Parts: sequence; C-alpha cells; structure tokens
Amino acid sequence: MKYSVIIPIYNGEDFLNECIDSVVNQRRKDVEVILVNDGSTDNSLEICREYSEKDDSIILIDKKNTGSMDSYIYGVKKATGDYTCFLDADDILSNNYFDTLDKYVGRYDVIIYDFYRMYKNRNKPMKINFIPYGEVNKVNMEKIKYDYYSNYKMYSFYRWDKVIKTEIIKNNVEKIDVRATYFEDLIIGMLNLISSNRIYYINDKLYYYRMRKGSVSHSVNKKIFIDNLTVEKEVEKIAINSGYGIEALKKLHHYFIFQYARLAMKADEKPVRIKISLDNIMSISGNEKKFVLFSYKFHLDGLFNFINGIRHLRKENKNYYF
Repeated sequence: MKYSVIIPIYNGEDFLNECIDSVVNQRRKDVEVILVNDGSTDNSLEICREYSEKDDSIILIDKKNTGSMDSYIYGVKKATGDYTCFLDADDILSNNYFDTLDKYVGRYDVIIYDFYRMYKNRNKPMKINFIPYGEVNKVNMEKIKYDYYSNYKMYSFYRWDKVIKTEIIKNNVEKIDVRATYFEDLIIGMLNLISSNRIYYINDKLYYYRMRKGSVSHSVNKKIFIDNLTVEKEVEKIAINSGYGIEALKKLHHYFIFQYARLAMKADEKPVRIKISLDNIMSISGNEKKFVLFSYKFHLDGLFNFINGIRHLRKENKNYYF
C-alpha cells in the first residue's frame, strides 16, 4: 500500500525540518510527501525546496495565502497514495508510524490511533477517542454517525489522528463549499465519517502534537469566531443532506453554542475564571445566542460574565471552570 502524507505549512520554519524528517527518515519508498506552502513569509518555502529538489517523492505546492482549508484541498487533489494522512508543520510522526499501519491498511477505510502531547520537557500520552480498541462495531458506528456532535468524544473530528482511504477523501473534497482557517476539521471529519464503513482503532501512539503558545489552534480572535459561524452552517447542511434527525440537529446546535460561550469568555486570550453551568450554556438559543455573539464581537466579556452569573447564581451543583 502506498501512503500520501500531506503537510500544510504557514510560517513553520522553526519546526519544519524536524517535521519532514520524521517522515523521510523512515526510509519508505511507498510514501509520498506533499508539502503545501500557504504563502509563508518566513523561510518555510526555502526549506521545502531543499527537500523537494533532493527527493522525487517529495512534492512541493506553493500557493498564495488562502488558508488551511485550501491547503487541505490542494494536497488531497495531488495525492496518489492508497491512504492519506495529515501532519501539521510543527508536529512529528512516530518512527514506527508506517510499519504499524501496515498491519491494518487494505482492510479498513479509516485507522485511528492515539498520540502524545509534546511539551518542552515531556511528552504526555493522550487518548481522545472513547470507543473500544479494535474494529468499531455496528452499534458504535451507528451512534457516531447519527449523533456525531453529542458523541464527539467517541470519535474525534481531527484529521491528524487517523489515516483514511484516499478515495474517500478525494470524493469528499468536491463537496466542500466553504473556506475556514479554524474548525475546518469539523467539516472534513464529518464528511469522511459519513462515507466510511469500516473503522479500526489501534492501541498505539503514532503522532506527536506540539503544544506551544501562539499556535493557530490555541489563539482566540475574531476570525476564530466568524469561522465557527461559517462551519456551523456548513455542518448543519451536511447533517440535513445526510438524513440526520431533529434531535441530532438540536445537539449539533448545542455543541456550537457551547463553543460560542467558551470563546466569548476567552476573548483576547484572557480567560475569565467564572462559574457557569454547562447544562445552561448548552440550552442557549434565540436572543441569548445573539447576546453571546454581540458580547464576543465587541469584547464585552465582563458584561457577558456579569449577566450570565446572575442567571446562574443559584445553580451550584453542575459548575465548570473555563
């Protein structure tokens, strides 16, 4: 089986060599590496050129800065492997990545694996998919397909913790109508899940996810918020077209409301330590939802917290800190 590894890159010079080396140092002839430079303004493009000029199996795509969703699509369209995996430019693959996957590819549409959170001085093992290891049975498959957002802890929406049949991904790329820098994995993950019939979850940690301040996934700004709105509308459309029921759509809506409230309290990367009922966040709708949006847009996190604190002052038993 041939693998395609897609690496989207935007200003990744600090860790890019380590990232690419984690793939090419495994000395596999059946692996192609697709580097998608998204208009980097640092030395990322030069680093990519050094690799692609030395190795025919490394393909370089250089494009204007149009965001991570476009990078994903460019890479997928270029992929020729039987299976495709995704690697962020500041992360690395384990040195037994492909040897481990070889045991499962060919029989399954998707193979999921665990990972390490990579801190400066330590690596923390992580498990974010809460389904049993082994082949996903029919009952669990129906649960995660029908009720993806209430059961998102059963099956993560990330693209980097799994390898997927390239055919499935290519077919779904044609269905992506929106562009987002943040939360784009929700769209990609939902489309690929719906199209998959056989999934296997292996008890191996094959990916190292670097934790660092200032990375895209750990920043809070207005673009994140706007993208959240865009993605909510798109996944709702996918859910309707895929036959999701009313209850599932309500839970999907609640999932995004929770994200809006969480972001509103973390505006400008200044988390406010306020007690808030998770159950009540999940029930926000209508005008209350508009208020959450307004308070985030104008950075009125203090007003949001004050009013919300009054609403939930007597709710003492189901509190969470953010």
